[in-house]
Amino acid sequence: MNVSAIIPVGPGHERVARQAVASVWDAWHADDGDFSSVEVCVVPDHAGHKGRSRARNEGVSGAEADWILFLDADDLLLVESFRLAGDALMCSPGLVGIWGAIMTERLGVTGKNVCPLSFAQILHHRAVGTLSMGCFVRADRARATPFDVNLSNGEDFDFYLRLLAGGVPFVKLEEPLALIRDKVPNCDGTEGEEGQWQEACDLVFDRYMERAEP
Repeated sequence: MNVSAIIPVGPGHERVARQAVASVWDAWHADDGDFSSVEVCVVPDHAGHKGRSRARNEGVSGAEADWILFLDADDLLLVESFRLAGDALMCSPGLVGIWGAIMTERLGVTGKNVCPLSFAQILHHRAVGTLSMGCFVRADRARATPFDVNLSNGEDFDFYLRLLAGGVPFVKLEEPLALIRDKVPNCDGTEGEEGQWQEACDLVFDRYMERAEP
């Protein structure tokens, strides 16, 4: 199995992106061999014209890998992430996605985590304590489920819902795979606005539930 790490880099995130890339290599070198190779695909968007969704889609389309690792430029992959993902696949080879507990700079592993969880629990808890970037997704499924380029926020949960709908096998581990660096400014230089992200995710969930109704 090989992995392509997709890291979109917006304006002003070039420095932290280098740290994200280094974290992928650190985790890869600490792995005991469950994955045969890794490539890091940095998708530059220095002018901010692409947006995260289009940048991720561009990276996925050019990747020749069995698995995609989605990592934001302002986050860090934890050193044990490849080992944990490999162990999960040893137990359940048919997995489509692998997530970890949500860990932030400010809070550590947040007590809001729902872990382990089911798709029904994701729909119930929505964006609070369920899934986050810093995840492994089977490449063929990622190609078949592109990110919505019309969404500037909440695009992550729109992707998760469409990817996992229909009962495909996935897992959320009790251990974190990545560190969400919520002390790092957004690529536009502002501090992250959790309320705006939460509101966008709520709209994504509402839209999904409307479409899912018989």
